[in-house]
Amino acid sequence: MTYKKYNVELKEEEKDYLEHFTSTGERSARDMRRARTLLLSDRGKTDEEIADILGVSTRTVSRTRKQYVTEGLEQALHDKPRPGQPKKLSSSQEAQIIAVACSDPPEGRKRWTLELLRERAIENGIVDEISTEPIRILLKEHDLKPWKKKMWCIPELIDEFVEQMMDVLELYERPYNETEPIVCLDEKSTQLLEHSREPLPMKPGRPKRIDSEYVRKGTATAFLMVEPKAGKRYTFVRKRRTKKDYALCLEKLVERYYGAERIHVVQDNLNTHSEDSLVETFGEEKAQRIMNCVEFHFTPVHGSWLNMAEIEIGIMETECLGRRLPNMKALEKELKAWEKRRNERRKMINWRFSREDARKKFNLGTRHN
Repeated sequence: MTYKKYNVELKEEEKDYLEHFTSTGERSARDMRRARTLLLSDRGKTDEEIADILGVSTRTVSRTRKQYVTEGLEQALHDKPRPGQPKKLSSSQEAQIIAVACSDPPEGRKRWTLELLRERAIENGIVDEISTEPIRILLKEHDLKPWKKKMWCIPELIDEFVEQMMDVLELYERPYNETEPIVCLDEKSTQLLEHSREPLPMKPGRPKRIDSEYVRKGTATAFLMVEPKAGKRYTFVRKRRTKKDYALCLEKLVERYYGAERIHVVQDNLNTHSEDSLVETFGEEKAQRIMNCVEFHFTPVHGSWLNMAEIEIGIMETECLGRRLPNMKALEKELKAWEKRRNERRKMINWRFSREDARKKFNLGTRHN
């Protein structure tokens, strides 16, 4: 066990500040780790325990402790401004860091980050000390992005994948036509959580306080239908994600676009996304009436990134769902308020991946139109 030379004993106002600091998502990962290091240190955790919890080295934990004790809270959380250019790396050091970036990430981590690469470079003795900036510049120069993965580079380019991809992209390239709206559909499962204790409201000098414990109240599914070129989106909340739930969502969609000649629906290949779901829910006659109004366009397997609804769901999670909602009524109310605000502002999706881009990226030539 590492002996703690620098003991962290936070003042009450420092604890309040750090708890608020770690409860918001508008911080860098590095600053968040340092704040959590100080909170865990104040609770008596050892360097090894903190390193294991946060996925960092004990050296990083020790350095944060030292900065707090010797320089104060602000310096422990944030790096000092560094004058001049970032420290340059030798050719040997660059090669070693690139080799690390191209290797598998550490156990327990799904990808390399700039901070992880910085820590590994120090641990492996490649450099004595370095900031993330020279590493960022190095990776950019060599077009390396180890923290990213692009699903469209992975699947085998069978004809079916290419045909479905090109079908969706051709649809996106069409000019806006209100008689044939293009609607992207997807769904998101979310946990319903209730506060175990009432939150304490914010006061001057003290942030809002939320108890770390909560009560699970089940799950719900938020269906999202987005018409990118019109800047419209609609939500539909259900308890589950069954064939019946999908059929009811599609029924709502057709009602919403009553009078349209044809509704083009972009969706993934989930087993519930089929005409069978309509037949089982409504019977043959009504199912056929709905199908006469819509035309399905399926994204290929491993190609759900082609569905623009995924982008909007990401925004929905960030702006609306990232908090505790105790029941379906509360979830539906909040989603409708979010939907109304987004629609009033006519928020569009700026889609830039075209058929021409796909031909270049996948070396398809001109045979696929």
